[in-house]
Amino acid sequence: MQSFLAVLRKELKDIFRDRRTMINILLFSPLLYPILLIGLGKLGSGRAETQLQQPISLPVVNVQAAPNLMNYLKAAGINAVEAPKDVEAQVRDQRVDMALIVHDDYAEISVR
Repeated sequence: MQSFLAVLRKELKDIFRDRRTMINILLFSPLLYPILLIGLGKLGSGRAETQLQQPISLPVVNVQAAPNLMNYLKAAGINAVEAPKDVEAQVRDQRVDMALIVHDDYAEISVR
């Protein structure tokens, strides 16, 4: 333990002797870190706000099978667009985030 304290005392003596190190510790640390934290926070919140303001486009397979569902999605701010033929492969390959597949018997199932 004595050797640890001796090394610690020597290092602290060296730090306080060097003017540049003291300026960095006393001036830049209290200023730089809060500025960085505030700047990164504003950058992140600005990106999140712009992403939330963009309309959502949802590829839908068999749009005509569920007109009421499409009206509901439109009222919720979701633009239902006709999906490409290979939408499952595109979702699997992560070229499309998500897609909705409406089966032909959707109207019969939703009435029950």
